[in-house]
Amino acid sequence: MERLSSTKNILNACLLLRMWLRQRQLHEAFGMFALTQFVVYLIDHKKLYSNTSVYQILRTVWLHLARSDWSTEGISLENQNGPASSSVADAHASFPVVFLDTTSTVNFCGHVTKVS
Repeated sequence: MERLSSTKNILNACLLLRMWLRQRQLHEAFGMFALTQFVVYLIDHKKLYSNTSVYQILRTVWLHLARSDWSTEGISLENQNGPASSSVADAHASFPVVFLDTTSTVNFCGHVTKVS
């Protein structure tokens, strides 16, 4: 949470992303918590920076969401240097869509189907 509260731009972008999810009725399928964790993932992987404008944060999140396919290549908040860890591959055996927490034990998208 410290990473998100470090700048108002990130907080404002998260609020706008929340409204975007609700307007498109995606808040039940995807959820704001998972989207906020995705913002943390982008910060950790140096795709977002704290001095970035709100518009640029929104644009970056949308671009990465559009280009990613978590049903084939899941992601994890776990610190890793190489390709997807074995825990992501293991999670794909049980879940169609994979986005794991830092411990690789909780799948934020465990309730999401490929159709969603």
